[in-house]
Amino acid sequence: MRYESVTVLWDELWLGTMAQLQEEISRRVDVLKDELQRLESMTHLTKEEKEFLIKEKQVALFKSFITVLEAVSQITRASAETPREQTFQKDYSKQIDAAIEQLKQPITLSNPHSCWLQLRLLYSMLHRTGKRSGTIHAMNQISPKLAEIKHSVIPNPGEDGQFHTIHSVGQTVQVLPTKTRPKKLMFVGSNGHRYQYLLKGLEDLHLDERIMQLLSIINVMFTKINRNEPWSYEARDYTVIPLASRSGLIQWVEALTWKAQNDNQEIALPTVQKPNDDKQPVEDGREVPMPILRQCIEELICETPADLLSRELWCSCPSVGLWYKNVQNYSRSLAVTSMIGYMIGLGDRHLDNVLVDLKSGQIIHIDYNICFEKGKKLRVPEKVPYRLTQNLQNALGIAGLEGVFSLSSENVLKILFKKRQVEKDALLRMFQLRQIEIQQNWITLGESINRTMNKLIQRINDINELEKNINEHDIKMNIMERRLDYFKTALEESSRKKLQTIRTDMNTAKDLVLTLYQNLENILIHSTEAHIDLKSNIFYDKLHDFVENDNVLISTSPAVLAADFLQTAGKTSLLHQSEQLDDELRNTLKVYRTARQPTVANILKNLIDLCQYLSIDYIESSLLTKLKDRLSELCNNFTTE
Repeated sequence: MRYESVTVLWDELWLGTMAQLQEEISRRVDVLKDELQRLESMTHLTKEEKEFLIKEKQVALFKSFITVLEAVSQITRASAETPREQTFQKDYSKQIDAAIEQLKQPITLSNPHSCWLQLRLLYSMLHRTGKRSGTIHAMNQISPKLAEIKHSVIPNPGEDGQFHTIHSVGQTVQVLPTKTRPKKLMFVGSNGHRYQYLLKGLEDLHLDERIMQLLSIINVMFTKINRNEPWSYEARDYTVIPLASRSGLIQWVEALTWKAQNDNQEIALPTVQKPNDDKQPVEDGREVPMPILRQCIEELICETPADLLSRELWCSCPSVGLWYKNVQNYSRSLAVTSMIGYMIGLGDRHLDNVLVDLKSGQIIHIDYNICFEKGKKLRVPEKVPYRLTQNLQNALGIAGLEGVFSLSSENVLKILFKKRQVEKDALLRMFQLRQIEIQQNWITLGESINRTMNKLIQRINDINELEKNINEHDIKMNIMERRLDYFKTALEESSRKKLQTIRTDMNTAKDLVLTLYQNLENILIHSTEAHIDLKSNIFYDKLHDFVENDNVLISTSPAVLAADFLQTAGKTSLLHQSEQLDDELRNTLKVYRTARQPTVANILKNLIDLCQYLSIDYIESSLLTKLKDRLSELCNNFTTE
């Protein structure tokens, strides 16, 4: 069966998301407003620089919100599967896109909160629409697939020992006005009976399931004493069926909380003077002084009637005998639930989580999320072992705490602490399974926390880097302002000697520019002459004559001319060395000439090609000529005034 479309409706998803984000968005808008005012006071920054800085700050502050809103928008932008989802997309898609887009726009100092005006309007529209549509919806509007189920083979949820299938599903869904907006469903079984369940989302019901198993085991432990007594101990349980990690079905308990009756009395509770009315509100209840807490509870006790529950039990019974029986059942049931709650460290026992079956007088507890002493770690720690307020005590009858309640509490504790080995093993196995589930949940939660922390650290680093850049920018701007003030003062207070020095430097600069201009002009003159030679045949002819005359024979060696003298002088060895060196020199010269000829020929060929490709105004259109013209203009316009 598909419960996804029923668990959390799209409008509920948006309302819950925006309700969680509104306060933080408003706070960050105020932070951004203060930053904008600070930037407005910085006169050394340009308008573009201010806009850039405030935009970077806004991106850093709002990126997490935009990411969450875009993720939710991605969910509601998917293909609609139900008529209600189609209607939601038709009515709110444009408003959602406009709200997210407006949140990305830069804020203005005149109206900084306008950046999330569309988001507040969207929240108001969804809130008003939810009130108009009421708490009862047609099943075919929110889940046509469930509404079409007929004669199915799906087993009825929570049926132990019996096999009844779901014949059909109720055609209406009631939404309860609590935080998680659970849905009340009805199944018609194949046996003709009607079964009501509460479909809860955004909550893990595995712990509740284990607690129900614990209550079943404890009821088995009560069977021995129940067989020997005319009365019985029983821990009322109900069926809990987890469907996923964050949703499940809970059997609907037809009972009445005395909170509902208390509300009908229209009791005006007193307003207790807070210890810090003129200061910031106290975020942690543990910081409130004990005398103030004692004064508060004493005034609440005095103003609240102590016989609300006892009157309800009296008025619900048609005879005195039935009333006495229900009071006895109530005393035993209160003892059983109190001792079990003490054993498992159950907390969060407000009036929405304690039900009273007025037909039998039994107590039924719901919502076991706060157990195993978790209540001691709440923002306002719960220090009492179980709830035993004046209304609960007054309904115990004439004997009060010292009668059936005290005796039953002792019996329950004896049974719980003297349980058999089989029952101990069953309890241990159940708690071991719960421990494994908790470990798996912690592993998953740890991974999620690590990912979130990494993203958070990255965002903090981005914000720190942005603040660092802003501070560095401010420091640079302050240094620049001081330098500008220094130069301004130096110019105003400079003497004629300093001005003359500046003029001398300017004249020196002018001479340097003029020298550069003259050198560049000489370079261009030589370049022009070279270009003319290339275009004419003069250079070509000279090079050609050089090649032709290169074949002239080498003149007679001096060693030959002095041969007779060396022989006469007896220097025959020196003569042979001279002739040998002369031969080597001639051979080297021949090799050099032979290697040089193709190089010179290539130069001649390349000169011909170069002359063909060079334009006539090559020198006039070159960058050197343009640079010379610019230097000429600079020399002509140069002034020291």
